[in-house]
Amino acid sequence: MSEIIRAGGFAVYKSDVVDRGCNAEIKDFFKFERGDCMPPAIITNPPYHLTNFRDSGGAWVWHAMDVLKVEYMALLLPWPWAGAGASAKLWNEYEPARVYLMRWKIDFTGEGAPPTNNGWFIWDRRPRLQPRCQLLMMDRVDDRQGVML
Repeated sequence: MSEIIRAGGFAVYKSDVVDRGCNAEIKDFFKFERGDCMPPAIITNPPYHLTNFRDSGGAWVWHAMDVLKVEYMALLLPWPWAGAGASAKLWNEYEPARVYLMRWKIDFTGEGAPPTNNGWFIWDRRPRLQPRCQLLMMDRVDDRQGVML
């Protein structure tokens, strides 16, 4: 994703907790603080065990919003993430501005049997045109994938 975003003319800062050979800074996400050289936006497929509520209480999202105070964040998450009962506190405090439900299942493993639908959950601190979270549908071929405003 970072190379596509950079090709779109945006400055990109890459980090990861392990070296995957993509020239990212190796650093635990929870070690980043507000004053670090974090960009105002995060666009990523975060580690699910750090975003779900059973394993971490949504710690990854809380850290991004409370500590880093990101202005814009787009996270690719499994669709059931939104329905977790324990998500209510986070959702009430930091309701996403938009959610794009993908109408196809991403085959992350290449085994041909993806287990769940995913969605792009978008947090945006700019003033909203809509007072509540918008649910939008995204088809496999969709012009909005390049915009997602």
